[in-house]
Amino acid sequence: MTASVDLYLQEHWGSALDAMRCDTHDAAPVSKNLTEKQRQAVKDKFTAVNLAFDLCEKGGQKTWRAPFLETAETLRSAVRDNVCVAYTQFYLRYKDSGFTKKHPEKYIKRSPEEVSLVVEGLFGGRS
Repeated sequence: MTASVDLYLQEHWGSALDAMRCDTHDAAPVSKNLTEKQRQAVKDKFTAVNLAFDLCEKGGQKTWRAPFLETAETLRSAVRDNVCVAYTQFYLRYKDSGFTKKHPEKYIKRSPEEVSLVVEGLFGGRS
């Protein structure tokens, strides 16, 4: 089942996980003195992450059901361990970085807690 879980994560969350990775090459400093290029890079990352969550919520993943409780929990656990952890780190790194001068809510659409609630509702979990 591990190969199937990895395939699910790559197919449905790969772009978001890629965007949330903090590479040493493009990782913005935590300070509020970002260059325009760094600010735009962070905006692009949030846009990619938001798209993945929007597709999850509106694209049907919330209505997917796993035939066995163990399968559902394995999938939720994989998303929790990969996506939720990565999002929390990403969120904490950039939320106060000053990457947007106006309307941060345009980019920061979810808190880590809201992401966790979405994940717990996947595959027939809590609604």
